[in-house]
Amino acid sequence: MLNLIILILYLQADRGVAAEKTWTVEVPESVTGLKSSCVIVPCRYDYPHQGESISSWKGRWYLASNDVYVYDQDSSTVDARYQTRTALVGELRENNCSLQITDVKKNDQGQYWFRIMMEGYNSYSYSEKKITISVKDEPDRPSISGVIKEVRSGEIVTVSCSASHSCPPHPPTITWSRDGRVTVQSEPLTGGQHKLTSSLSFNANASDHQQPITCSVQHHGGKKAINSVILKVTYAPVNVTISPREPSVLENGSISLSCLAEGNPEVDSYQWRNGSEPLSVQGKSLNLSSVTRRIHAITCVARNREGETASRPVRINVEYPPEISEQSFCTRGHSGTQCSCTVQSNPPSIVRWVWDHGENESPQIKNGTTVAMDLLPPNLHQAVCMASNKHGNAMKILYIKNDLLYVYVSVGAGCALILFLTVICLCRRKRRRQQQQNLERENSRKKCEKENYVYNSQVIKGGKPCCVVDEDLYGNEAMQDADDDGEIYANNCHGCGEDDDIYANC
Repeated sequence: MLNLIILILYLQADRGVAAEKTWTVEVPESVTGLKSSCVIVPCRYDYPHQGESISSWKGRWYLASNDVYVYDQDSSTVDARYQTRTALVGELRENNCSLQITDVKKNDQGQYWFRIMMEGYNSYSYSEKKITISVKDEPDRPSISGVIKEVRSGEIVTVSCSASHSCPPHPPTITWSRDGRVTVQSEPLTGGQHKLTSSLSFNANASDHQQPITCSVQHHGGKKAINSVILKVTYAPVNVTISPREPSVLENGSISLSCLAEGNPEVDSYQWRNGSEPLSVQGKSLNLSSVTRRIHAITCVARNREGETASRPVRINVEYPPEISEQSFCTRGHSGTQCSCTVQSNPPSIVRWVWDHGENESPQIKNGTTVAMDLLPPNLHQAVCMASNKHGNAMKILYIKNDLLYVYVSVGAGCALILFLTVICLCRRKRRRQQQQNLERENSRKKCEKENYVYNSQVIKGGKPCCVVDEDLYGNEAMQDADDDGEIYANNCHGCGEDDDIYANC
């Protein structure tokens, strides 16, 4: 019995729930679309379903002003103004009746309503629940958020840019005027609108100060909208430079320099340095007097509460007239005379050579290294080096000196010549003496043969004497070693000659 009561109560409750379901539709009162873009009309319907078998679902949208078809499954029945531009973006069997209109036009503005047709059950027109579509010519300006009043250089900044739209299948594109890390997210709003948000994160620096951070939004169909925010950044001095950038001054003259710098907050103090040595000047300007060429590079250091920055060292171009060094010289060598003239000047001098009392001049030589050289004739006595620039002139007489190597070579050559001549004389003298000795021997031989003397009763065969005039003779039975005077030393010897002394045993 109790079970029966419970069953009856359950069936009554079930019929009550079924009775609560009616033909309803949920649509916003209005939707705004952007011209040339697309618009989605969100729609959700319901009906008093009681288990009937539905074989198919069909939906249709109408323009309320004249009840023409805006969308139908049979596209041939759709008004020409909407053909190929409308579609259902939801599943009817899942109670989704959302309408999409692409390439939105200005005359798409108006009221619309929906009708559902269910094969095997029923059909219903939700004409009492109309939705108004509005069309705007230009998109709304995007909104920017997340920027604080002031940031320090080096800190991470995140800026967000949001744009609303009514075309979720084709969301807009958001771009930034600055590089950084970008994240994008989307969320639905009421009234068929959606919001797309792009967030940009970056490290702020001095170049961002007072510069616009701009986001640009391009909607489907080509329409654009932009918005900007000015960022304020505090930073240590930057772009610290000395003016003039290439200072120039005549030696022993005066010059003024200025230190230029940018900073936020503004630069409040300056420090000047000559090389590594600090100067006592603390202001923005530096005045130097009696400047010499030995001055070092000048540096400026700018400071504010965020830090300090030094400029690039600037070297002052100190100009002065030419000065000819005592190291300049001329030397005479084997191939000619070589002169070197060392000139110190700024700007570089034009160097000119004159030699032998101005009788000859060399072409002008512009010498950036301050050393000019020329090869002159070997028989010079002196040369003059003249240098000039826009600040003055200088001249120096250079007397010719002999190159020691050249002297050594000359002396050596003279000695070699004398030795050669001496050798020739000695050879000639020896040859004349030899010829004289040969002549004397020949005369003695001829005289001996003529007189046919016989010594020691010994006669040579043929009747010829044993006289030998080519040699001095030493020996017992032979003639040996005759000197030039014809002296003969022997035990048993025959000799001849008018003046000869004869020493013998026989």
